[in-house]
Amino acid sequence: MKERDWNAEQYHGRHNRYPFTEVVSFVMRVYGSAPDRSKIRILDLGFGGAHHLLFLAQEGFDYYGIDGATESLEIASRVLGRGGFRTNTLSLGTFDKTPYEDDFFDCLLDRGSLVCNRLADLPALISEIRRILKPGGRLFSMILHEASTVKEEARALGNGDYMDFPGRLHEAGILHFTNASEAGKLFSAFEIEDIELILRRSEYPPAGNRTVTAWTVITCRK
Repeated sequence: MKERDWNAEQYHGRHNRYPFTEVVSFVMRVYGSAPDRSKIRILDLGFGGAHHLLFLAQEGFDYYGIDGATESLEIASRVLGRGGFRTNTLSLGTFDKTPYEDDFFDCLLDRGSLVCNRLADLPALISEIRRILKPGGRLFSMILHEASTVKEEARALGNGDYMDFPGRLHEAGILHFTNASEAGKLFSAFEIEDIELILRRSEYPPAGNRTVTAWTVITCRK
C-alpha cells in the first residue's frame, strides 16, 4: 500500500459541524436503547471535524476516533474540548495499522473514509477493521456508488478508482466508487445485514444536466 500524505488532501468534511443523518439513525437504532451507553465503544474512522464524535459524546457513548490528518486532529480536539469532552481517545494514524487491540470495539463508523482509497487497498483496510471489532460487533460503512455523476468529470484510473475531481472534491485525491456486488465481495468476511443504495438526483435543470449523488451503504457484523 502506497503511503499518502493525508495532510495534503483537503477534505471539506473536516469542517462539517453536524453529524450525517444516516450515521445518527444507525447508531440510535442499534444502540440507542442500551441500558448503559458508556459501555458501548464506538470508533469513527476518519473523524474529520469531529461532527460524529461530538454526537457520540453528547449521547453518552464511549467514543474513539482515528484520522490521518494533523488538521483533523487539531479541529476535533478544539470541538470536543469546547464541549468539555475528552480528547485523549483521538488518534493520528492510518486504517491499515491502527493502535487498537484485537476485539476492542462494539461498533465502527465509516462515513466516506474507506472511499478515499484505491480498490486494491481496501481488503487490507477492511481486514484491520475486522480485527479490532468485537465478535458480534457492527460496521456501518458508506462508500460512493458508481452511479454518482461526480466521477464523470474526473480522471479514471481503472477498477472504479478516480482522481482529479472538479468542484469541492478537487483536492480530495483518489476516491473509489463501488456497487452492491463488489461491496458484498469486499465485506464477505463479515455477516452482511444489509447493502443499500442511497441516491439523490437533481430534477432541475433538464435531464441532460441532472446530477446524481449515490452511496453504497453496508451494515454488517463480525
